[in-house]
Amino acid sequence: MDFLQLQYFISAAQMLNFTRAAEMHYVTQPAISRRISDLEKELGVQLFVRSSHEMALTNAGQEFLRYAQSVLDMTAETTHHLKNIAMGKTGKIRISAVPATEPALYKVLSEYSSRYPDVRLDLDFSTGKSQIAAINSGEYDFYFSFESLLKYCKNLEYLNTFTDRYYLFVPSEKAHTVDANKFSTLGNLPLVTELHSEGPFLVNQMMDILHARGYDTENIIGCKDIHSVAVFVNAGMGFTLLPFTMSRSICTDRLISFFINGDDAQVVNAVGWEPDNCNNAAISFRNLLYELYSSEPDSNGSI
Repeated sequence: MDFLQLQYFISAAQMLNFTRAAEMHYVTQPAISRRISDLEKELGVQLFVRSSHEMALTNAGQEFLRYAQSVLDMTAETTHHLKNIAMGKTGKIRISAVPATEPALYKVLSEYSSRYPDVRLDLDFSTGKSQIAAINSGEYDFYFSFESLLKYCKNLEYLNTFTDRYYLFVPSEKAHTVDANKFSTLGNLPLVTELHSEGPFLVNQMMDILHARGYDTENIIGCKDIHSVAVFVNAGMGFTLLPFTMSRSICTDRLISFFINGDDAQVVNAVGWEPDNCNNAAISFRNLLYELYSSEPDSNGSI
């Protein structure tokens, strides 16, 4: 039994006429008749009742018709699915992201999901520390992060996605004394920040910004996560610096934000991947990244 026999049988069963079935498949009537006779011998049952005036399906023929249609439908569906996998239209993509990268995620995931709705997208948020460990173990297909982190990962290629900027967040009752260009005006107000071990690259940049503006960074409240930072700053226990896209995590009416001038306050966001990833869905995702970001003014190629 082969697929051509099943196709011939289905056509003959639907038309109840071998001649018309033969015309549909561009073969001769004897060819159709012979293949169906071979099928009946193989199955050991009669599929058609034939006479000089009419032809009808036997009970076995009616049952076999349902089977034949289901086999061909399943074959077509499987073929379509495999072609989609090969073209990157289905499959799964694993994404790691740090919280400040949401604008790029919104843009890329929205466009990608509209083009490839059958691809499953798994997204996990993590700290810089956790992301470095994931990069070293090859846990994800893509890493939405910071250029300052990705450029040190020699096994990755990356593209810059957008440029963010650090803002200063101060309790409202202390804001009237603060000059965002002279952090010495913060006086004895402690800095509230994530621990260096949790987000080393952003913390390093934050410290450089503070030193450049005259703040003594010995008075620090260290936190394990951004939620703790938000609580302490909103309680008036200190101030913090964060990229603007992360401000939604801490901003309330108890805080005043200040724009920080200078190129050193810029935070370049990026997305990285392993160049030898053969996941077809990941290849289509990477092609979209190049489409969206390779011509951007602050984009970068491979390291």
